[in-house]
Amino acid sequence: MGMKKRSRKRIRSWLLLVCGIILTGCQKETETLVTTESLTEERIEQESTEEKQEVDWTENIFAEESVFISYPVFSFQESVDAEGINQRIQEDALRVLEYFDVNIESDTLDITYEIADITKEWISIVYCGSYSRADAAYPTEVKYTSNLSLTDGQHLRLSQMESAAEAAQKIREGKYRVIGEEEERNAAVREWVEGIAKEDLIQSLEAADFGTESYESYPEWFSFWSTIEGKTQISIVMPVIHALGDYAVLEIFLE
Repeated sequence: MGMKKRSRKRIRSWLLLVCGIILTGCQKETETLVTTESLTEERIEQESTEEKQEVDWTENIFAEESVFISYPVFSFQESVDAEGINQRIQEDALRVLEYFDVNIESDTLDITYEIADITKEWISIVYCGSYSRADAAYPTEVKYTSNLSLTDGQHLRLSQMESAAEAAQKIREGKYRVIGEEEERNAAVREWVEGIAKEDLIQSLEAADFGTESYESYPEWFSFWSTIEGKTQISIVMPVIHALGDYAVLEIFLE
């Protein structure tokens, strides 16, 4: 299913300053700044022992009224379908408009991105920010991801990295870490996770991430990956109640 078409009366596409491999913060400047970022050998050695893909990128921003969504646009030094990959990244980034049925004229949405990992095999991107419906009492925190194969340009999903049953078993056994600085909140998230039936947990993990063939459903769960000392760490983004932050991130390692 494609993106819903909406009026884009004042869409502006900007290239903004990219100042590192991981990008944070909300960009709302009205001037255009241009730069690219490449992965240096020193940075590669610091981040992982695994060989990295040499890649440059710029930042693109969808901006209309109080809606801002930034996402990367890549170029590659090796033979990779950059056009196809960038098209999927743009679709992934902007699908949040459809998911929340954002009213461009009245709602507020502010999404930035971080590049979690780039290897010879994949790119893993995290989008985060907040959404405020015009009539809502409080904003909703948002986090979703885009994982793409650099082999064939298709989406990669959590279930392709590790079986949902195995990932669920690790979580049920408490072999994960909750990301967050507040111990009380993290403990509450663990209680929340313990309350999920194993069958429901497996089903959610199987359905996590944007699919490889279609956009027929928007996943509730997502994952992103990081390569640390030769090991792949999977971070799972799961929905929780607003009091716990709207979403929680659980870290597990592949065997």
